[in-house]
Amino acid sequence: MTALLSLCCCVDTPALKMDGACVIVSRPEMERDAADVVVTYSTSNRCSEAVLLADRLYDPGTLELEPEAAYVRVDGDLLIVSHAIQIVPASVFPEELEVPFLTRLRPHRNASHRVRIPSPVSERRAYAPRVSQRTARIDSLLVEVGWLPKIKLRRAMVAGTSQKLPESPRLAAGLQRITRSDPISVVLDVRLATE
Repeated sequence: MTALLSLCCCVDTPALKMDGACVIVSRPEMERDAADVVVTYSTSNRCSEAVLLADRLYDPGTLELEPEAAYVRVDGDLLIVSHAIQIVPASVFPEELEVPFLTRLRPHRNASHRVRIPSPVSERRAYAPRVSQRTARIDSLLVEVGWLPKIKLRRAMVAGTSQKLPESPRLAAGLQRITRSDPISVVLDVRLATE
């Protein structure tokens, strides 16, 4: 059984580490239905210890979990679907910080993920909530997953819609590693977010 956790700690935040040695993200699949773009993928833990996946976003307004949500951003002609702790840009000073809840994935287990992105596709960034009218044509898509190795969580909580959310992503962001899938070819127009 997986457990959803949140972190409540504070240390300085180094840059994200791109290190997917024992956590593997499958090549995503994408399909469209009447209202959404749907992306499915799986994560495999080939580590000898459990890892924590940063894969459970919540609605900052209602504090309710959004099980099929992900951050979505454009990087050149690439669309990145992200289940990871997002770093606060240096030019942004948010009132509150966003940290996804964490799912424990035991050793040698897999987790399946389904992401629904409403059409028309728009970027969803933690610290750039407004969407502009500018669009970008993208021709490939990949998934990135943020994960934390086994750590001792002094103030971890089981997630629930009524529980207090974490106040700082700094500890988790400092320990987070990122694994990316191979990209797939797609053709999408994406509305860009603005800070």
